[in-house]
Amino acid sequence: MARTGIRASAIIIQDGKILLIHRHKNGQEYWVFPGGGVEEGETVEQTFVREVEEETSLKIINFKLGFRIQNNPYFYCEVGSGVPHLIGEELYKNSPVDHHQPEWIDEIQIKNLNILPLEAKQQVLSKL
Repeated sequence: MARTGIRASAIIIQDGKILLIHRHKNGQEYWVFPGGGVEEGETVEQTFVREVEEETSLKIINFKLGFRIQNNPYFYCEVGSGVPHLIGEELYKNSPVDHHQPEWIDEIQIKNLNILPLEAKQQVLSKL
């Protein structure tokens, strides 16, 4: 499906931890908030709900817009119970050199992580 160039992401904070996606891609290691590209005909809300489920297997319960970086929205979200793990296509995209995994990270640890984009990390840190 065609992408619109907009990325929608979820900020999920629960029990003092933040859900991030730990990526190893093109020889680089970094962290991102769950999310992905908006597909043609899809709303940004539909995108991050779909991406969170694909990347973590968790279902969004409630959400509200937190901030935007350029045209890319970041939503503060609540999720149902469960242990995050990759499902479906996301699971099969992983390879020994390019892979990603959802992980709960203590709020106090995120300031030391390479979270991209940096502006999103700074926005979240300012709200903790």
